[in-house]
Amino acid sequence: MKRIETVIQPSSVDAVQQALTAAGVTRLTLSDVRTMGSQKSRMLYRGNEYVVDFMPKVRLEILVPNDFVNRVVKVIRSTARSAHLGDETGTILIFPVEGLDLERQPQERARRDEGHRVDRQTRQS
Repeated sequence: MKRIETVIQPSSVDAVQQALTAAGVTRLTLSDVRTMGSQKSRMLYRGNEYVVDFMPKVRLEILVPNDFVNRVVKVIRSTARSAHLGDETGTILIFPVEGLDLERQPQERARRDEGHRVDRQTRQS
C-alpha cells in the first residue's frame, strides 16, 4: 500500500477528481493549503499594491495498492498539468504505508476491544 501526495491548482480539482474516479480511485483526501514558491501574485487593496507570497492550492492524498501507483501518477500528471508558473504537479510524493486500520462496522471495534480486555484479565490471573 502506498500514499500518493501532490499539490495542485484549485481550478484543477474537479478534473483530477473525475479522472481519478474513472481510473478506479474510490477514496481521496483534499486539503486546502497555501504554498510559497516561484509563483507570486500582486493584489490591489484600497489603492495599495501587495505581493502575495503564499498562493492557495489543494493537497491531494490518495491511498492505493502498490500495483496501482503508476496509473494514478499518470492520471494526476496528465490531468492537473497546466502551463502556469507555479504549477506544482511536477512534485508527486509517494510514501510507503506500513499499516491500515479501517473500521467498517462499529461492532468490529467492540469485538476487538472485548478481546483485548479478556486477554488482559487472563494475563493478570
